[in-house]
Amino acid sequence: MSLFKKTKWRKKILFISSPITTKLEDVETLDYFAYIVSMLSQKLENVFSDYDLVVKVPEEDANPADKQIRIIQNTIKTIKCNKDEYEVIIISPHNKTKLIKYIADLCEISKNKVLLIDQGYFTEDEKKYFYKERKPSIPRPPFVQSDWAQGGKEVGEAVKLYLTKKKINPPKVLFIEGGIGSKERIEGFKEALKDVNPSYNNTIIDGGYSRQKASTEFSSFLTKNQIQTIDIIFCTNDAMALGVKEVLRSNTELLTSKKKPIIIGYDGIRDFTLPMNLGDPFLFATVDVNLTKQIDYLLMILKGIIENNIDSLIKEEDGEFKLYENSIILNKNIS
Repeated sequence: MSLFKKTKWRKKILFISSPITTKLEDVETLDYFAYIVSMLSQKLENVFSDYDLVVKVPEEDANPADKQIRIIQNTIKTIKCNKDEYEVIIISPHNKTKLIKYIADLCEISKNKVLLIDQGYFTEDEKKYFYKERKPSIPRPPFVQSDWAQGGKEVGEAVKLYLTKKKINPPKVLFIEGGIGSKERIEGFKEALKDVNPSYNNTIIDGGYSRQKASTEFSSFLTKNQIQTIDIIFCTNDAMALGVKEVLRSNTELLTSKKKPIIIGYDGIRDFTLPMNLGDPFLFATVDVNLTKQIDYLLMILKGIIENNIDSLIKEEDGEFKLYENSIILNKNIS
């Protein structure tokens, strides 16, 4: 799917989205994607009035990364044939490791006009491939990504204060993960709680970053386990957290007044923060990824690429672009 104003003389910025943000059955995730595109379009209009945003959405199937690869390959082909020209190409990789070869090819053919979002930080293996084995002359693309581990650690610190206040020791924790990015969030959370000797449930539920799937998988977990053994449920995105909450609300007979698990989300979407701020008894906290500020940072990098001034932007000591810090939103009625 491609969305843009059909005005040939206007310059274009291409956005290749991740299929995970456009699942039609997940309203929250789709709203999150729509918010990003809408805000980016509005801000682009303010900064670059003669630019259009072209959005290409991969179809979701069993191999979503393959769909992105086809879009990237087709983009390379159209650039080679001079059928299309983009001032910047933004990619939200579904699986950066799998896409690294094609990202490198696109960097080369587009003359370094690629910008990664959400998964931009390169692992050591990816750096090795990009620098030594594949494209030694092509610099790694800049990126905009929140610090997943920092977010997990910050919300973990808030949970630790809650545990001390409630005299819960040792706390029993269940994780609902969604895929790429979950590992870092969980590791940051564990780092914060290491001093309180937490007990981690052996079952790590795969919610697929989906409210519906998390609800289904958590329901199956409840049939096999007593919820009284869980103090904290950490979901690595808000959509899954909302799915878990629905299941708990439908199984209140399994809960007691003294034993009610708290749910932690990640992203800071309105569908989570609104009921939490109204005192929802299950939703304890979420990690706000500061999406508006991230988009402002993205625009700054876009401007640097367009004006061929990317090296002047602030980088960390190791030459990387900075990871964006998150903030925490707490349910004051619980904490």
